[in-house]
Amino acid sequence: MNAPLREPSFRESVDLMFNRAVRLMDLSPGLEEKIRVCNSTYTVRFGVRLRGAIHTFTGYRSVHSEHMEPVKGGIRFAPSVDQDEVEALAALMTYKCSLVEVPFGGSKGGLRIDPREWNEHEMEQITRRFAYELAKRDLINPSQNVPAPDMGTGEREMAWIVDQYRRMNTTDINASACVTGKPLNAGGIAGRVEATGRGVQYALREFFRHPDDMKKAGLTGGIEGKRVVVQGLGNVGFHAAKFLSEEDGAKVVAVVERDGGVVNPAGLPIEYLKSHIAATGGVRDFAQGGFVDDGASLLEAECDILIPAAMESVINLGNADRIRAPLIIEAANGPITAGADDILRQKGIVIIPDMYANAGGVTVSYFEWVKNLSHIRFGIQYVLAVFAAVLVVGALVTALCAIETKGRVLRKSPRRRSKPADPEAPARGRQPPCRFPSQDRPRIGTVAQRRGRECPRAPVPNKDIFAASTRQAISHAAGAPVASHSPFER
Repeated sequence: MNAPLREPSFRESVDLMFNRAVRLMDLSPGLEEKIRVCNSTYTVRFGVRLRGAIHTFTGYRSVHSEHMEPVKGGIRFAPSVDQDEVEALAALMTYKCSLVEVPFGGSKGGLRIDPREWNEHEMEQITRRFAYELAKRDLINPSQNVPAPDMGTGEREMAWIVDQYRRMNTTDINASACVTGKPLNAGGIAGRVEATGRGVQYALREFFRHPDDMKKAGLTGGIEGKRVVVQGLGNVGFHAAKFLSEEDGAKVVAVVERDGGVVNPAGLPIEYLKSHIAATGGVRDFAQGGFVDDGASLLEAECDILIPAAMESVINLGNADRIRAPLIIEAANGPITAGADDILRQKGIVIIPDMYANAGGVTVSYFEWVKNLSHIRFGIQYVLAVFAAVLVVGALVTALCAIETKGRVLRKSPRRRSKPADPEAPARGRQPPCRFPSQDRPRIGTVAQRRGRECPRAPVPNKDIFAASTRQAISHAAGAPVASHSPFER
């Protein structure tokens, strides 16, 4: 009798996938091993006085590869967090960053905690203490290790972490870059919250642009009308489902959550369902869909696209042979085990891997990190870039506008003769002659230059004329009108 197949752990699944990939590459055995293993994992246990007692928490921060710095990876809060999990996630971050060509190494962190058991004030105390333990060892640092949100964390936790880092590093001008995924008012960037879900949408759009790929999955047409099952309506699953249903015309026929699943063959209203989950804590009693107690069984439902967007290893040796979706896109990290992957591929099911499908988050995080380091808003950077390209044209237009505004024509002004000195005037020191002594001419140069009667080499128009002419130059060069309120006028 054959022994039952053993399900590989999440860490083992990542290594098995890596081994399958490197077999196609010409790497030395020593280099393969160096890439595979995590460089370091820090484990911290700290106490926080809460509810009249000291509670001890265990946290991790794993660094997989420092071939490029800083290293990048989220921090998750979950009861299941352990060392193997964060090391597997850190390895995936290295491969993901390499795939999308963002200049980061891979890292990941986690705190073993159930956020639902603590109120907001208590969560802030716990998060700040965890951030303190990591920051004092440079495991949170703008140039070395930059965390981000993950499961169980979001903008709120990132705001607490960046504030804690600032308190510990009061002179660090780049403190805002120590984490990404922050709120806009704390140095975040527009689009970061929905970036991972948006990346899932873009990956599917790209898949449906290639007939050969669709043929392998037995699909035709586009995303519109396709039946979608989403497992996990957190940040990633919610935005992926929302964008696919509202913008691409897909029908989200089932959603799986902690307390079960909800089904509607005509399509679920994602916004209303999300509001219901926020209000009640689950999908039970949702009026616009039927409730299913065994939510995991919906992974095996007949559909066109299956989106596992919550935990790892939800598709495994126990249910892989019953999966009926022809296309699976891994919105979560490692939702399919290595053993299940073999079964699904043998069945002809097409899998869009996680290291590509959910890379939207780290891609936009890179833009946020660059924004924090440059201390310039991206809107102004665009204007500055365009302005640099038309600098010469802008200078010419500025000069012409200045002349036109003052009602003059381009001509050489005749030199005026000096008046004879008035003998009745009080004695005073002689001043050097100025090229523009007349009061009706524009005051030019700096205050020090005017006081010293030193004439600059070229006149500089006032800021209103400069802003107006700059808008004209940019509009002409870009081929489109520019907003009337220019950042240069501020």
